[in-house]
Amino acid sequence: MKEIYHYLASGAVRGIGAATARRMVEEFGEEALTVLEEHPERLTQIKGITRKRALAMGEHFRQQMGMRRQLEGHLMLPQKLQQA
Repeated sequence: MKEIYHYLASGAVRGIGAATARRMVEEFGEEALTVLEEHPERLTQIKGITRKRALAMGEHFRQQMGMRRQLEGHLMLPQKLQQA
């Protein structure tokens, strides 16, 4: 869970700083990233997070993860071809 906290606290996801990251990890533990990506409305269980803010954080995280997955797919493609 320490890694999840450090990732979230790093500012990589717009709207999440150290304090929010700590509360997210305390509330959701190892499921924090899953909640952020798939069920951001649950973030409203944390004091100070409105539905609007929760949905915005979730959307930013999904966009970021989508770009990462797309890049990983492109970077892995030449390696896969070499193995074939």
